[in-house]
Amino acid sequence: MRKLVNLLDQALVAFAAAALAVMMTMTGLSALGRYFLNRPVPDDVVINQMLMALLVFLPLSHVQKVRQHVSVTLFSDWLPPAGLSRLEVFGRVLSLLFYGLLAATAYAATLKAYKINDIEYGELDLLTWPVHAAMTLGLIGFVLRLLLELARPIFDAGDGQAPSDPA
Repeated sequence: MRKLVNLLDQALVAFAAAALAVMMTMTGLSALGRYFLNRPVPDDVVINQMLMALLVFLPLSHVQKVRQHVSVTLFSDWLPPAGLSRLEVFGRVLSLLFYGLLAATAYAATLKAYKINDIEYGELDLLTWPVHAAMTLGLIGFVLRLLLELARPIFDAGDGQAPSDPA
């Protein structure tokens, strides 16, 4: 299970990196087109907004894996190791509940956008369901990562080895 979640992480981060590269390229081309040809890339702002959603949601699982989420440790720094460990488990459980509901909602929004053929109207009339689907996939990856982290003590206790690195 751990290898599957890590593979999903890598794929999602690669897609997010590709989205960033497309955003940068499109912004540059649009600026050049606007100033030199008086013709920017059609719907560049809408496309960049859609790609921004991918950039935010796709790497969530990887960011959790490498522990790089923004956190405030003003009070938790004073806790003993056992208290800190309990607080981290509590935070993961709350995150699992919240992001699980968010993933279910995103999945429902994806299905709805697909069924009604939802379009962002402009020069290109862009379908919105692929962006919803990517957001859903990123949230599902994050939920799987949280489940894996919550289950790790169970798996590590079963093999008789010391707790392993989250990677």
